[in-house]
This record gives sequence, C-alpha cells and structure tokens, in this order.
Amino acid sequence: MEGYVSSFVGGGSGSADKGRRVRCSRSRGNWVAKTTVYSSGRGPSFAETVGEDTPVYDVNGNKLALTDVVSEGGKTTVISWLRHYGCSLCRKQVADLSRLSDSGLDELKNVDLIAIGSGTAEQGAEFLKEVKFPGEVYSDPQRKTYKALNFTKGVLSTFNPAGLGKLMESFSSGNKQRFEVIPTDPFQQGGCLVVSPSNEVVLLHRDDFAGDHVEESKLLQALKSV
Repeated sequence: MEGYVSSFVGGGSGSADKGRRVRCSRSRGNWVAKTTVYSSGRGPSFAETVGEDTPVYDVNGNKLALTDVVSEGGKTTVISWLRHYGCSLCRKQVADLSRLSDSGLDELKNVDLIAIGSGTAEQGAEFLKEVKFPGEVYSDPQRKTYKALNFTKGVLSTFNPAGLGKLMESFSSGNKQRFEVIPTDPFQQGGCLVVSPSNEVVLLHRDDFAGDHVEESKLLQALKSV
C-alpha cells in the first residue's frame, strides 16, 4: 500500500513495504500488523477491507451488509469485534467504549459505535440488554468479517498468562462471565476498526490474545486524524 503508515505491536518481527513502516505479529500462520494507524487519505476503503457484501445480523435477526450499515451513518465509526457474547473481557470492552463515549472528549463527538459479536442475533439482543452500550450490536455467527480481517484465532491466543491477567482485571471491574452463553468459536479473538465518514479505514487493530484490546491512546490518535 502506498504512503506512510504507523504500526504498533507488542512483539514480533519488523518489515517495510512500499513506503510503509510496519512491525508485525503472527496471526493464523502469517505475519500481520497488530495496530495500524493510517495517514489521512492513505487508508484502504472499508469495502475493500471487509468485503462489499459481507453479512451481519441486527438484534432482530435482519441480514444486512456491514458496508451498508456503516455507510448509512455518514459519520466516523468505531467498530469493535468481540470474542463472544458470554465473555467477561467483551463486557469490559464495550464498557470502556461507553466510558469514552460519555467522557465528553472532542474526539468522540459525532462518532457512531458498533459492536460485532461472533454469536447469534438472539445472543446479541440479550447482550445489548445487559450492557450499557450507546451504540448498535450486530452478529456474525459464521465469523465472515473476522476471517476477512484475518483476526487471530487459536487455543494459545485464548489461554495464556497475558490473557489471564486481563481476565482477572475484567472480573475485578465487575464484568461477569456468562458460561451459559455458548460461543460459535471460543478461540476466536476480536479487534477494532475506525472508519472515516468517507468510508476510509483510519485504524485497524487485531487482538493478539484474549483481552488485548486497542490502546485508548491509539484509538484517540486515529479519531483526531479524521
């Protein structure tokens, strides 16, 4: 991809390609950037990133193209992909977004929030009732958007010391684990996208392990650049 890009990872190997500065981490056997903040006007289109007709389901079970959901708003959009709807870490994930949204920061004004879970529409509807989230919840039971974004998946990305530490932190914040909610894939990790009003990707983050959510400073940096 042409132009300058800043990428941030916790570890891994470095590489450079076509003017990019990229540090990478392993996902599904490939080396991919963990957090990428694109320079203004240099990011890929949202449709190119997730696929033009990739479907999601709203809480009423209606099938929609994710690109249509985002383009309808005409605003900057923060999309957070959750592991699954029973996950304590995912409850903390949306709670942190809600806190930012309520903070009054200029970066969060006129921003739409979307959460996508790898479960059923029914699970998504129940999740939305239980959490205080000022955005919309959509479901991707076949994880097509997760696959399009090359999100991390695997046993070791789920069960590891770093993830356990994040889980204990989430429990201490009062976020319960709903063991009765059966995930479509318990080893799927999530991530985050920031999409500009012109449907350009400004930030792409892939969780390396459970609870490895995008850093607040990187999210605000991306929102400032829009």
